[in-house]
Amino acid sequence: MEDGSDSKPAEALGGGGRRLEIIQAAGRAFATKGYAATTVKDIAAEAGIAPGTIYLYFAGKRDILEGFFDYVIDVAITRLDDLADLPLEDALAALFCERFTLLREHLGIMKVLVSEAMFDEALATRLRDDLSRRVIQRVAKFLTSRTCGQLTEQDIHALVAMFPGIILSQGVLLPSLASEMVAPPREAARAVARVLVHGIRGMQQGGDDACPSTPASEAFRSQCGLWLLLSL
Repeated sequence: MEDGSDSKPAEALGGGGRRLEIIQAAGRAFATKGYAATTVKDIAAEAGIAPGTIYLYFAGKRDILEGFFDYVIDVAITRLDDLADLPLEDALAALFCERFTLLREHLGIMKVLVSEAMFDEALATRLRDDLSRRVIQRVAKFLTSRTCGQLTEQDIHALVAMFPGIILSQGVLLPSLASEMVAPPREAARAVARVLVHGIRGMQQGGDDACPSTPASEAFRSQCGLWLLLSL
């Protein structure tokens, strides 16, 4: 089973590849000038298009941020549907791999989205509500159906609550703050999925074959301390 993910077509944004090009250009412009100082004209120049073209797809800077978030959510929903028939560990590994890869590919605009949401309550509320309504509930149902009632509802919600922290740490925080600790998406995703499905104790009881001392697992263990801090 491959842990890699097929990239969602740009058409998921509605408006085709041009919307994604504008989002990518916005990420580069934000990284250079900062969100507040970046104008629509700056984004258009970065994208190599006329400023008026931006408004055919987005109402402004804030709409570009929200459009990117919608894209991330849409890809997650489609990915969950694609993984319905896979074994649980393989499904989680593929899901995390896709998330880690997507956020790293759009690191500039992701950092802006996260930082703006920390200070803009309206944006934070919008992101939180959409994430809960469109993704978290779907993931909870997915896990409930795949664990055959072995986990309580409280366990499921506690498990799902870890997902955003794991995804943000691997997709945004580690690449930005501690790049030397970043494992390739496929390796990191498989390590995370293995721990979530089997648990650390279960992996230890399984012997060396269940938890091999490979470069990937060493890289994963080096990240556990930071993940713990992020969860506090």
